[in-house]
Amino acid sequence: YKLRSEDITVSSSTYFYQGITNSRRRRIDQSAIIAFSVFRNIDISIEIFVNFDAQPKTADVNLADYGTVFGLTYKFW
Repeated sequence: YKLRSEDITVSSSTYFYQGITNSRRRRIDQSAIIAFSVFRNIDISIEIFVNFDAQPKTADVNLADYGTVFGLTYKFW
């Protein structure tokens, strides 16, 4: 999903991965981003993401991880 106005952009995505050789392995990646236009060619953004892996490669890691990303974007046009 993506919504764009003159000063604000909102987008979200969900990806599902099914294992081919191991049908019990599934991954889900989700994120939501909101970006604000501060000046004509500068945006700031915040992203929230969640990743889930039903069978990670090593046993000592969590099945899910999540986080926040802050961004600053400069456009050259």
